[in-house]
Amino acid sequence: MKKRVIAIILGIVMVITLVACNLFESGSSGDADSSPVPTGSADSSPTPTPEATPDPIIPNLPDIDELRTGDLIHFAGIFWQVLALEADRALIITEDVIERRAYHVDGGEITWEFSSIRNYLNNEFLNNFNLADQNRILETNVINSNNPEHGTLGGNDTEDKIFLLSIDEALTYFVDNSERIALNSNGVTNGWWLRSPSGGGNIVAGVLGDGRVGLGGYGVSNYYSGGVRPALWLSIQP
Repeated sequence: MKKRVIAIILGIVMVITLVACNLFESGSSGDADSSPVPTGSADSSPTPTPEATPDPIIPNLPDIDELRTGDLIHFAGIFWQVLALEADRALIITEDVIERRAYHVDGGEITWEFSSIRNYLNNEFLNNFNLADQNRILETNVINSNNPEHGTLGGNDTEDKIFLLSIDEALTYFVDNSERIALNSNGVTNGWWLRSPSGGGNIVAGVLGDGRVGLGGYGVSNYYSGGVRPALWLSIQP
C-alpha cells in the first residue's frame, strides 16, 4: 500500500512538470514570433550611386589660375584650345575644324562685317548654346585690319561674340605651323578660314592644311577648303 501511494505521488509530480514545461515553451515561441523584424539592415540599404569622376586632363571650365595657354577645355559640348588669358577671361578656339562652310555664300567682294559666315556664327551657331553658356561668351570688339601684304581693305570693326581669327592673331597665338594644323570630322587635316581679306575683296586669307598662314587665301564661296574654327572670349568666373 505504501509503495502504491508513493507511485501515485510521483506520477502526479511528473504530470505537473510536463504541463509546466509545455506552457513555458509555448510562451517562448509566441514571444519570438511576435517580435518585429528589424528594418534598415545593411542588406536592405540602397547601394549608393558613385559620383561622376571629373576628367583630370581636360577640365570643364576650371578656375583661371588653373589654366595655361595651350590647354584644352570642354565647353558647350565642344573641345576648345586656350590661346590667351587675360584677368578672368580666356580666348579659346575649337580644337578641330567643326564644319566646312563658305565664307560668303553669294560670292563677290565682301568684308567680315557683311559676310554670311559672321551672320551664321553669331546667330544660328550661337543659338545652339544654352542660355547659361551664351552668357559666358563675351561681346568682343573685333578689329578688321587691312591685308598686310596686299593692302586689301578689311572693312569696319565689329562687335561679335563669335568670330574667326585674323592673320595677325593666327601668327601671334600659335608658335609655329604645326600648332595651327587642324583636323576635320574625318580625322583629315583641313585648312580653315581667317576673317582677314587676301589679295582681293573676293578672296579671304586662311590657314593651309600644313599649318602655314596663306595670305593668298581662298575664294569666299569656296566650300570644300573653307574649314570653320570659331573663336571667342570666354568668361572664366561665372
